[in-house]
Amino acid sequence: MKNERNEVLEQLYEEHYDSVFRLCASIVRNDRRLYPLIEDCVQDTFVKAINHYDEFKDYKNPVGWICVAATNRLKSELRKETNRRKTVFPLVLEECESTAFFRNDVEEMLNREVVVQKLSEIYEMLTEHEKVVFEEYFINGKQMQQVADDIGFSQNSVRSAVNRIRKRARSIKNLSIFLILKCFFHY
Repeated sequence: MKNERNEVLEQLYEEHYDSVFRLCASIVRNDRRLYPLIEDCVQDTFVKAINHYDEFKDYKNPVGWICVAATNRLKSELRKETNRRKTVFPLVLEECESTAFFRNDVEEMLNREVVVQKLSEIYEMLTEHEKVVFEEYFINGKQMQQVADDIGFSQNSVRSAVNRIRKRARSIKNLSIFLILKCFFHY
């Protein structure tokens, strides 16, 4: 009986695997990204045929049974993926939004004592020219050309000052302050 079962299923597999695969591929419009999923579904269908051979052998059209079973399995897996995306992706987005550093979050973080202390350290490391650029560019959020026009320096001078300020900010090794400064300093 096992030999008969194995021979029948091996013959069906060899003759119809490609056509069952193409049928499933047509359901997903031949999206190559889904080929591994299709292969799994078709393989699982043939395994199901082996496991339920007693029911399977009585069908008049065993290839039709395999095709229906494979497409049903594929559709089920696609529904699961769609439901997972509907439930998981919003949670991931919500988590990203809650941990993202927006300007309001940065202003809240700046109120913390440690952050203020680190900013003070950076500010004290600056020359008078750099302090003016720091206040205008980073604190007030002005563009480089606008800062240059307002304080009477060239745009290249302002750009150089901004680069030196960023370099000094990177010298602070505290990760949380670095993340805040990274966002705050327009990296």
